[in-house]
Amino acid sequence: MSRHISNPLRKGPQGFFATVDREGSIPENIRAVLFTEPGERFMRNDIGTPVRSTLWDPADEITISALRTFIKSQLARWEPRIRVGSVNAEIRESEDSSVKIFVFIEYEILSERRFSSISLSAILSRKDNP
Repeated sequence: MSRHISNPLRKGPQGFFATVDREGSIPENIRAVLFTEPGERFMRNDIGTPVRSTLWDPADEITISALRTFIKSQLARWEPRIRVGSVNAEIRESEDSSVKIFVFIEYEILSERRFSSISLSAILSRKDNP
């Protein structure tokens, strides 16, 4: 079984780079695609989703639908080991004045013909500290 250096880089138990197996790298790659802003990566300007920039858009169904579409297309392009089933996204303002995005993705691992899912959330901003 092949192993890959984890993404993002982190320290492993022996003090070297942490590694993950092929299946374990899929959720890491999904996170990397979702939380990379388009234009952020040098020589890869087209990778990423505008998750952070949704902060400035109204938290309505149009914004959520556009974000879902963008997530599906980017994962189809940059993570060929999976087929995305469904993407649910929600932007919420919490009691501590922060704006959070919640994303739930169901996908099929093509080589194993097995379904899996990942749930992600991120704080987009705080009203008291933009």
